[in-house]
Amino acid sequence: MTSRQTLNASLAKGHLRRGDAHAAQRDEGAANAHYDRARSYARSLPRSAFGTCAERLSELLGTSAGAEKSKDEISVATIRMGYGTAVPDGECDAKCLAEKTERVSSALAVAGTPEFVAIQQLHGETAIDGYGLASTHLDLAVFVPPVSEWRHVNTEAYRTPLQGCDYAPAAVSTFKRNDDSNVEIVIANIVVCRGDSLVLLDDVKLRRYKTDGLSWCVDRHADIIVGDFNADEDLTNTEYLTNKTSKHKVPARRWTPEKIEILNRAPFEYLRENKYALAGTSKSVHGGDPICIWYKTTRLRPIGSDTIPLIDGLITRDGLAARFLMQ
Repeated sequence: MTSRQTLNASLAKGHLRRGDAHAAQRDEGAANAHYDRARSYARSLPRSAFGTCAERLSELLGTSAGAEKSKDEISVATIRMGYGTAVPDGECDAKCLAEKTERVSSALAVAGTPEFVAIQQLHGETAIDGYGLASTHLDLAVFVPPVSEWRHVNTEAYRTPLQGCDYAPAAVSTFKRNDDSNVEIVIANIVVCRGDSLVLLDDVKLRRYKTDGLSWCVDRHADIIVGDFNADEDLTNTEYLTNKTSKHKVPARRWTPEKIEILNRAPFEYLRENKYALAGTSKSVHGGDPICIWYKTTRLRPIGSDTIPLIDGLITRDGLAARFLMQ
């Protein structure tokens, strides 16, 4: 098999990092199409993202042709698709949705087709190429490849009862390895509370609002917590603190330095207090780096993380992928 055919098969089957033998069984025509889509996407990226198209595809080919990945290695990605567009007050119609889905599918292929993909603000019956829907709650979803080492066991769902959060769902999904080991991995998918009205809360309540969904995930022993935290720990950008499309805009002056610090740092401090560590973050067009992947330090050891470049006129946040070794 030529190097092109090897990469085609790996891309089509979604095992770029593993060199899975099953990859070679996919129809070559479909594989070529998948290859071309991934190549076009890689070519569209700036050099600062992945280097040239040729460099990125060579990297992927080298990974797929290398040694088979450890059985204890897992990879997770998180993407917030969003209902609108990066244009203020923009609405996503059928054409917009198709373009978003195409971009996400291609980006995941270039990113090495992570084993688990957690999506926030999923549009209805959206399908992601190379994946099947494993679990869903409201507009939170987890996708896995059709041929996976893991099977979905169950999903618990949560929506905060706290008044004033514009949108704050959470879901915890348990997956079990497809062998006799009974090894499980628990993945939490969340959008942390936001909203203009949070500025009216006292410090104690503000901290509670920003950790409410997270505490629910921690209580369910999540190994990995991913999603949009609506916070940025470095505090350098406050533009995203007010919802630009809200009817109840809050003047920036209402966000005092003390409230800004609590709003941004409370989620991070809470997870660290509960033995979680941050694997990586990615940015939003509204400012800050609110997309996060956290992991339980007693269960996982990080290998690395990468931004999944997605921001354009349709998607407002970059995605994020991370790899871990189970301990």
